[in-house]
Amino acid sequence: MKLFALIKGVLARAIVGISGILIARHLSKDDYGLIVSIATIAAFFLTVSRLGLNEYSIVRAAKARTHSTKRAYITLMDKLQNSTVLLMFVPGLALALLLIPREIASVTVIWIFFLVYARGYIDSQRVGVISATLQTNGNNQKFVDSQLVFSTAAILSLVALYAFNLEKLGYLSTSLIASLLMYCIGTNAYKIYLNNGAATWPRLPTIRQFKIGIRAAVLKNSSYLLSDVMAFAYTQGSAIVLISVTTSAEVARYSVIASLITAGYIIPGVIYQWTLPLLAESLSSKETYLTKAKKSAIQIASIVFPISLTMVIWDSLIVHLLLGEKYRSSASVLSLMAIVYFLHSLCFIPAAILTSLGLQQKRLQLQMLSAAVGISTTAIAGASLGGIAAAYACLAAEVLLLVGYTTSGYIAIKSREWKKK
Repeated sequence: MKLFALIKGVLARAIVGISGILIARHLSKDDYGLIVSIATIAAFFLTVSRLGLNEYSIVRAAKARTHSTKRAYITLMDKLQNSTVLLMFVPGLALALLLIPREIASVTVIWIFFLVYARGYIDSQRVGVISATLQTNGNNQKFVDSQLVFSTAAILSLVALYAFNLEKLGYLSTSLIASLLMYCIGTNAYKIYLNNGAATWPRLPTIRQFKIGIRAAVLKNSSYLLSDVMAFAYTQGSAIVLISVTTSAEVARYSVIASLITAGYIIPGVIYQWTLPLLAESLSSKETYLTKAKKSAIQIASIVFPISLTMVIWDSLIVHLLLGEKYRSSASVLSLMAIVYFLHSLCFIPAAILTSLGLQQKRLQLQMLSAAVGISTTAIAGASLGGIAAAYACLAAEVLLLVGYTTSGYIAIKSREWKKK
């Protein structure tokens, strides 16, 4: 993977991560906690609405021999996800109204949920279609460039937040407009690489297409959907549990650090997105396959280890400089989540190996076990320990996940019948 491309990919997510820090500094701790609580609920239903089609489409398209077949998989993903986004809105809003404390006005919850759900649709579903199209067509450089273009929406909304001293609803409204604006600019800039614009704007399936698509991509490949849901559960499940057992301030204490750590996953995430189609295309040669997997794993470890070590050693200083005095209690959360960051980053390439070898079911089983450990730990200790309980829960879950992924990946490679030269 080219270093310059990696730097641009990291910069794209760094923009989003830094903007999240500045948002937390500007808003009150309770307001930030409220937004994060509702956004986490919205993110869960957006995850379900993706149907696991992002990885499914990339893997299948990478193996396709013709351009028309590649395009068919991306079109299937696009149409099905657009329809399920609409279907998931109502149950998501209902859960938000149920979990958010009653002292928060229902109209406020409804507005916040709509704004974060709509922006999440643009930032994940719409941008996801563009990314998948560029990747499967071999335009990896354009894929990285597009991520940088789309991420500038965070800068625009951040400038508006500070320039006009916006409150939570004003900021969220501006953020949605900025995401839509940069999406329009980005898709127009890369139109020639997106099947002449065919992958740009959302489309809905016919009833027949919806039935065929659900049957082919979901019922027969449900492990991809369940894997996405479980991935969300072991990374964000603890936050949802915190919403129901503790205060918005404690949710903010944990979530502001979790958001910072999540932004850091762009480093292994970019390498993962680059590596997955390469592994899927290299199944005919064990030597080539292992070389690509090892190279990516070394890249991840060499980058994230010093970052994690820095966060552990200087946790209090980092929290003070980035978040201010009101988040002083989050320092202990950061030191634990820094270890989580390192462990989870190491999981990306074993996860790519399992996915490329068609072992989604095994990956799913490990995710389910890790999610159960994380969520149950938070549920038991969350009320008494608050945000730090979620950090301990994530640490326990990540240790289990890394051991499971690595062991399963090793066994899968060793037992596979590779073609001999």
